[in-house]
Amino acid sequence: MKPLNLTRTAVVGMLMGIAEVIPGVSGGTIAFLSGLYWRLLSALASIPSVIRTLLSTRSIARAWREADASFLLLLFGMMTLTAVLVSGLIRSALESYPIHLWSLFSGMIWVSAMIMLADESGRSRLTTLWVAAGVTMSVIAQVGLAAQLSTHPVALVIAGAIAVSAWVLPGISGSLILLLLGLYPTVIVALSTLDVRVLAPLGLGCLVGLLAFANGLKRVYARFRLETVCFLSGVLLGSLVRLWPWQSVQSYQFRETGEPIPIVQWPVSPWKYESLTGQDAYLGAAIALALIGGVVVWGLHQWSAVGSVADDEGR
Repeated sequence: MKPLNLTRTAVVGMLMGIAEVIPGVSGGTIAFLSGLYWRLLSALASIPSVIRTLLSTRSIARAWREADASFLLLLFGMMTLTAVLVSGLIRSALESYPIHLWSLFSGMIWVSAMIMLADESGRSRLTTLWVAAGVTMSVIAQVGLAAQLSTHPVALVIAGAIAVSAWVLPGISGSLILLLLGLYPTVIVALSTLDVRVLAPLGLGCLVGLLAFANGLKRVYARFRLETVCFLSGVLLGSLVRLWPWQSVQSYQFRETGEPIPIVQWPVSPWKYESLTGQDAYLGAAIALALIGGVVVWGLHQWSAVGSVADDEGR
């Protein structure tokens, strides 16, 4: 791996780690915007065949090269390390400055979706329909699929498999899936305290889901790229329903300590929010942070386009 690629992979891994502890912000989107998405997807999809190669040839060096293991190790290592380090900070920020943080992320998500659509050529008449379908599915999922899984190891394995499938997709956040399943607070606390009882079964589920999902997604992308990107862009835009800084809470769940966790919420205007809650909407700060978030994503995309060679789409 060249020094430039080494630096770029490490930085992208760090950004993915930050993204993955934030509900609604996708590490897959960061990989997509950075130009590393296809290399990542190809490496993940190759793992089953690499295992067969290793068993038949017993050549670790060959298997390492075929799996692009140096790339995966650096990317996932930086992502995991960063996620562990920032999880406590993100948790505190979400509790103390929710409007500011959600505004920043909303700007990032909006610009991400616009870039994903703008980068696609060969638009068809069905583009709008695919985007609309993605928005619809995302909204329905956020409103209708809110649940509360237990913290039983089997439930955590299932949750890990579902969440990592979302992680592979640019536009769908694994953290958002955990939030909809009612497990996000549990996982964030487990990350910040390194609770193996939660992280081990969750990690096992992630591994199983990753191996099962990546190869199928690669084939769908290769055959229906435009339709898939348009659909995922719609899903990304639909996630703004959840990320909108001003929400009216419709229902709660409760932690073991009795602390309420908002589950079903609906976006309202800043002025309605102030009327409902009696709290400041911080409108000026929210707009500024949304713009900053958008500029950060745009800058990441430009850095990828200028500073490196994009991954081959068919790899």
